[in-house]
Amino acid sequence: MSSLRPLEDILEKEWASDLFSTKRGLAPSLGWRLTYHTQHSQSSRSGFPDQVLIRDRIIFVELKREKTKPTDNQIEFLDGLTRAGGEVYVWRPSDLEEIGLILSKRWVFIPRTAQNEGGRLHQGENFWVPGSAWVCGHGRADTLPVVDDGQTTLDDFVAV
Repeated sequence: MSSLRPLEDILEKEWASDLFSTKRGLAPSLGWRLTYHTQHSQSSRSGFPDQVLIRDRIIFVELKREKTKPTDNQIEFLDGLTRAGGEVYVWRPSDLEEIGLILSKRWVFIPRTAQNEGGRLHQGENFWVPGSAWVCGHGRADTLPVVDDGQTTLDDFVAV
């Protein structure tokens, strides 16, 4: 981040530059060369995610200020992309460390829905669920109850 301020004061466009700028952004520095962002959304359907990242996989990202939530149109797109098997995230400034982990390796991604897990996410068994991952029918993964086997660490998540 460019200055020390409360996370709640950071605007989406301010930290989007820190993540996606071609000159110094985190994503390009980690090899994410192909990105897409709708520059003029007036003619586009409302709700499509802010950023699409392509490297060894494709990621759909909705950026939010620290305490804001996706709109109904955004939720419709996020749920649809997740149902279709997309790797979908809602990122806030407080997620910066996790974003670095997500972008730094080629993870084995398993899309989750609240329905197929009984409303709970399981950690363990060699996988990690990023808190910023979108869970179809519910929202961000960090708002779901998590069952932790007590033995799994971030290092146990499978990276290929």
